[in-house]
Amino acid sequence: MTTYKDDFSKLLERTTKQIPSVKLIIGEPFAVRGVKAVDDTWYPAFDAYRKAAKEIADKFDAVFIPYQSIFDEAQKSAPASYWTADGVHPTLAGNELMAQAWLKTIQKS
Repeated sequence: MTTYKDDFSKLLERTTKQIPSVKLIIGEPFAVRGVKAVDDTWYPAFDAYRKAAKEIADKFDAVFIPYQSIFDEAQKSAPASYWTADGVHPTLAGNELMAQAWLKTIQKS
């Protein structure tokens, strides 16, 4: 987890140094429980990655897209396997969900 946070921050530090006017967009890591290997053993460790992504977004004044809550909400209208075939890689429907969330978030910022 420390490597993830440190490497992600260093990448963004280099990026913002080289391109000071860049506007960063960070998509929250997400996992859909109950699809293939995504089960309770992923947690609470996976939640730490999500938290780190949000902290980094805040640190770098980046737009943050909360994909986990978006996928959680989507499962109220269709089963998890509709949105992702393996719990982490979106299906066509999951990609559409992410694209719509991205557009909506960007339009607000």
